[in-house]
Amino acid sequence: MAGFRKAVSGTDVERWWSENGYIAFSRGNKGFFAMGNSPGLDETINTGLPAGTYCNVISGYPTTNGCEGESVSVDGNGNARIRISNNGDPIFAIHIEAKSGSSNTNGNGRTVAPAVTSQPGHPPSNTVGLQPHTSTVTPPGGYISGWHQTIIFIKKRTRAGEEVFFRGGIDHSRRQGCTNDAKTDSCAIPIGQRALGFQEHYDKFNAWRSGDTKLDWHGAQNGQGTYHGKAAQGTPAVWTTNQPSSEGFHPLNIFGSDYWMIDMDMDCTSTEGGWFEVKALANGVWEGHINQMTSCSGDAGGRLPFASKNHLARCGFMNVFEFNSNSCTVKTIK
Repeated sequence: MAGFRKAVSGTDVERWWSENGYIAFSRGNKGFFAMGNSPGLDETINTGLPAGTYCNVISGYPTTNGCEGESVSVDGNGNARIRISNNGDPIFAIHIEAKSGSSNTNGNGRTVAPAVTSQPGHPPSNTVGLQPHTSTVTPPGGYISGWHQTIIFIKKRTRAGEEVFFRGGIDHSRRQGCTNDAKTDSCAIPIGQRALGFQEHYDKFNAWRSGDTKLDWHGAQNGQGTYHGKAAQGTPAVWTTNQPSSEGFHPLNIFGSDYWMIDMDMDCTSTEGGWFEVKALANGVWEGHINQMTSCSGDAGGRLPFASKNHLARCGFMNVFEFNSNSCTVKTIK
């Protein structure tokens, strides 16, 4: 998917579509993505792309004469018949740099594209669960620039029907140019939430993460998705557990039940030397002041760069906290 990320760099998630366990969205007018839990999708959907014939890069790459795998025609209104029939990988992706017959090949029919570890702009949220980290080598001092997968867990016991949202970025007392609008707020950090699942357990999360492009302190962004008319209160989190029999099971949760999770791509360039601040809002109630220790445990923890009344987390790593607690663990994403 490196070619997809490169092609859609700088675009936002648009044209969100969700039905019968499938989701689809465009990345501006440069890319389109769809996926589900199983094959069987056959719908005409607006892709937002210019008219033309595109290669589904999940099944193959462009060749000099067409596509290695499936192709799809987009009409003048941006509509295309999207079909997913692959049992092993029920995913579909097209983009403007993978048109039928547009191959720049290495002689084997496979498109040559520059290696991309991170790109400025808004990254795709296009996988369920784990997507490989953007780099297998942690640079000295962590990630201070580029987009990198970042995970946050905050333990909070809740009752059925209650929700948890995360808010954060950089505290307004630390940085100039902060505003009360996420679009212009220099304290807000650009993000792209990753899909975690498509069962009923994730319905609220999937609705609220649509259009959520910043980790900020303000609540719902302009244009952020709603769930049955109810607005988000920030960046939505999902209740997870380490119990495989539970609907909230997630393989990255090795800690226990009641851990609310977000898995996102984050622009580390917008952080403070690779660190940012975050707090949870549980059923409308903020966490209190956090007096985090001077250092965090974990293989990517260590001494904290500055004091804060919020949780301090690292961009490009897995961060584990507890609601209204000073504890912190920072781990490498594996």
